[in-house]
Amino acid sequence: MRWKGVGGAVLVVVVSTACEQASEAGLRESGSSESSPESVWAIDLVRTLPGGQSLYVENIERNWASARDVALSRGAIRSYRALVAPRDSVRGWDVMLITEYSDSTAFRNREAIFESIFESPDYERFDIGVASSELRDFFQSEVTMKSVAGSR
Repeated sequence: MRWKGVGGAVLVVVVSTACEQASEAGLRESGSSESSPESVWAIDLVRTLPGGQSLYVENIERNWASARDVALSRGAIRSYRALVAPRDSVRGWDVMLITEYSDSTAFRNREAIFESIFESPDYERFDIGVASSELRDFFQSEVTMKSVAGSR
């Protein structure tokens, strides 16, 4: 399945079906449950290699989410979610990483935001013994600036 953009209805369906697995996996979600009309959502879809999902999820918990916790504490992002679904060939992905930026300026500055976090004493990178890129065979990023539904 090729995801050609993020329509609100598609995002709502995908997130609601993956939330239960994310909770069971113990993945973190953090930040405000209210988004702003100015929010920009970066959504990364990842298909892990067979047998690689658990180590990839460990990397998310120890590194990706930790960096976003620092970004939240600095006010650089509004929220984030990491969702995991069973690995299958129909969907084409099994991990969804979502970061909510406050506006398009924050989104444009995301590389500088996270580079400053990676270089700061507030963040300690955990070495899982393999690069996360070696645990996946598909990676796609999408961006949407319009939220059509959500919790308040």
